[in-house]
Amino acid sequence: MIKFSKKILAICGIASLLVAGIVTAGFADSDRDRDREYSRFSKIRTAYNSERDDDHRSDRDQRWKRYKNHDRDDDDTPAPAPIPTPAPIPTPTPTPTPVPADGQAVFNSSCANCHTLSGTSKMNLAGDGSKVSSAHNTGSLSSTEKTALASYLNSQTAPTPTPTPTPTPTPTPTPTPTPTPTPTPIPVNGQAVFSNSCAGCHTLTGTSKMNLAGDGSKIATAHNTGSLSSTEKTALASYLNSQAAPAPAPAPAPAPAPAPAPAPAPAPAPALDGMALYNQYCSGCHGQGMRGEPVSATQSAINNNKGGMGFLGSLTAAQLTAISQY
Repeated sequence: MIKFSKKILAICGIASLLVAGIVTAGFADSDRDRDREYSRFSKIRTAYNSERDDDHRSDRDQRWKRYKNHDRDDDDTPAPAPIPTPAPIPTPTPTPTPVPADGQAVFNSSCANCHTLSGTSKMNLAGDGSKVSSAHNTGSLSSTEKTALASYLNSQTAPTPTPTPTPTPTPTPTPTPTPTPTPTPIPVNGQAVFSNSCAGCHTLTGTSKMNLAGDGSKIATAHNTGSLSSTEKTALASYLNSQAAPAPAPAPAPAPAPAPAPAPAPAPAPALDGMALYNQYCSGCHGQGMRGEPVSATQSAINNNKGGMGFLGSLTAAQLTAISQY
């Protein structure tokens, strides 16, 4: 394109010179002026021819390069073969945008005949489990309809359950506590306490039924480990305090001295009653109905004063023998 522009400029320059020469020649007054213009024109033509030759050589080189590159110039090369018109690219058919499925419409058309939005059934299907399962498994919903149906159901709010009225509690009357009657204590009979726990060793006159000399420690132990309650002790004390002191026995009137009588023959000593002696001296501690022992064993216990029996010192050998035999 640059070389072609130079050609056009050169041609335009030559034309302008020719026009100028012709005009100048027409107005020249002498041959001298024509010769001068002709000389100048000759120089211009020589310069033009030289430049044209250079341009030809340069153009020839350029055309050869273009020819090798299949880019021939329109002026110097044959007309190129017509470029085949490319086949028109088919316009792709736009894929229609699927209309989103309406979940509510799917529910109304395929579900609402049997189901409600609250999850309850409109009919009693008891015993028809296999039939219902078969109907569900062969349903004709597409994946798009299933998705729309699930979205619609998930968007529903759970129905507010009707609150069950709270029954008003009936006030229960406070039961009046029944007072527990205080049991009236049975008065303790002090006389019975004395008879059961004291009379075995003591009398109401304050004397002892047995000789307890030297047995103080044993008696103290028996007293300290007694089993009387405080009520029994109080009743016993009241009973003893209520007893009147025994009247002293009147002194017997002195009997007249009898006339001395001849000494009678000694009467045989009466037989001693072992049971009476036992009841008088022994039953207070040993009790009634004691199991019998051989006479020798009982006699040995009496002789050795086994158990610290205080009455032994006041009994004769005959009385002790009668007690052991009894």
